[in-house]
Amino acid sequence: HRFTLFYKAALVILLAAGIVLIVWIQWKNKLYSVCAITSSVKTDAFQDNSLVDFDGDVLSYGKDGACCVSHKGKTLWNITYEMQDPMVRTNGSMAAIGDFDGQKIYVMDKNGTAGEISTTMPIYKFCIAQNGVVAAVLNDTSVTWIYVYDSSGNKLAYFKTTMRQSGYPVDVAISPNGILVGVSYLHADAGALKTSIAFYNFGGVGQNETDNYVSGYDYSDTLAPDIDFLDSKTAYAAMAGRLVFYTGGQKPVSAAEHIENSEIQSVYSGDGYVVMVFNSSTGDNRYRMDIYNKAGTLLRSKDFNIDYTDIKIKGDLVYVYNETECLIYNVNGIVKFSGNLGRSAKLIIPSGDVRKMQLVTDSSIDEAELK
Repeated sequence: HRFTLFYKAALVILLAAGIVLIVWIQWKNKLYSVCAITSSVKTDAFQDNSLVDFDGDVLSYGKDGACCVSHKGKTLWNITYEMQDPMVRTNGSMAAIGDFDGQKIYVMDKNGTAGEISTTMPIYKFCIAQNGVVAAVLNDTSVTWIYVYDSSGNKLAYFKTTMRQSGYPVDVAISPNGILVGVSYLHADAGALKTSIAFYNFGGVGQNETDNYVSGYDYSDTLAPDIDFLDSKTAYAAMAGRLVFYTGGQKPVSAAEHIENSEIQSVYSGDGYVVMVFNSSTGDNRYRMDIYNKAGTLLRSKDFNIDYTDIKIKGDLVYVYNETECLIYNVNGIVKFSGNLGRSAKLIIPSGDVRKMQLVTDSSIDEAELK
């Protein structure tokens, strides 16, 4: 009798688990075809400004100032300044606003100004960590300097680079915890161009190293315009014809490398994934995107045909969109949505739930639901 009850209970549990699994698979593979606006908040904060997804809110910036507006339409803060060519970098709930060729960087969080950085040399590039640490590339007359500041503007470290010794810094990235800084250098080697990827550690491990330099790699006949961190232990460098992944929270080492003969059109990253876009060479589609995880494994190649203005990665979803159209894939290449937005959207802010997202226009923040 006890065995009979046990088998009946086990059968019920297996049947329930099977039903749940079937429902889950159907939900994961469901295709949405309609984008419906469920609510809209009017705002005049975005006119003629550039927009950035700031950890789920909207950072609007221009030459005269910047503001942060919540997804509900509430202005969280605003700041005025005068910049000829403002640049914005975000990392989690921290943002840095600086003037290209200027000498001021504002460090912002969701509450407003967290600090100001004043430089003595023109700013070329900068990046920010999740704790507010900023790494900046500064141009001098004959050398280039890399400075690391805390969010209050205090100098934590600095070192100089020259074209002859290390090359010219093309891009700079900082790990989310602010310990590692990666730099892509371009320099001439026996008449040929060469790229060097260098990593600097500003924690305890790097204190005993010259200029905090802990590891580096050279690549001949290529340019690496994009280097970034996927987390505090994983970085990547996208080069002409090559994608390289590095691992290690103290002294990064090369972990995976992919050679690509097609010309790279653009590179995007987020939530532990890297998406590279190429011109498609097959079929009627114009583009192909390759999706990699942070281990450097190619998960999927997918062709698409819309003229995209941006690509965003949220969770395991990839959003390819322009002002009126959007394609949503999961990282396995399954199409979740393909259709018209019904709005002229300057920015899409994914929610992590494929059914819901915000569409930001010149004059509103719209809640959208896919059906």
